[in-house]
Amino acid sequence: MSFAPNFDAVAAADHISDAVLTDHLFSVQDGLKADGSALQPKLKAFGAQGQQAAEGQRPNIRGFTGRTTKPFSDNLERAPIKVSRRAVRTSVGTEGTRAKTRIRPDKLHRGFVAFEAGRGHQYLYAGGSVLRTVDKALTQLLGVMIDGTLKRADRRMRKAKRSKSR
Repeated sequence: MSFAPNFDAVAAADHISDAVLTDHLFSVQDGLKADGSALQPKLKAFGAQGQQAAEGQRPNIRGFTGRTTKPFSDNLERAPIKVSRRAVRTSVGTEGTRAKTRIRPDKLHRGFVAFEAGRGHQYLYAGGSVLRTVDKALTQLLGVMIDGTLKRADRRMRKAKRSKSR
């Protein structure tokens, strides 16, 4: 009897990127540093946003841009998954599929993220709590693949507020 689980690179990219997208969403909403190590610094009381926070008009956390119709955290997005079917060296030959994607802010908030990065405040990260999230997502994915209950992957762009991991 042979055992051959269905390992789909697109499904792996979809599942893991969705988990990372959700991790970033909650980290920004909770006012955490990108690596999950601690809280982001509070807003300064002398700025316009700090005064609004002191008056209870907005949260006293970084990452809240004040746009109530388009909050930064909900509009983090996963780029469409790109697939290439070129030779990939594996233990059984040179076949395979590569799938890759990126987690990024939407166009409206890219300037905000760049400005904050210049001030030393990071919102997107590839270590710390994100590594734990990837490890957990990969474990779940392998279990689903082995069980044979793997669902069809969604290669389209996805906003954080629509992530499947919520």
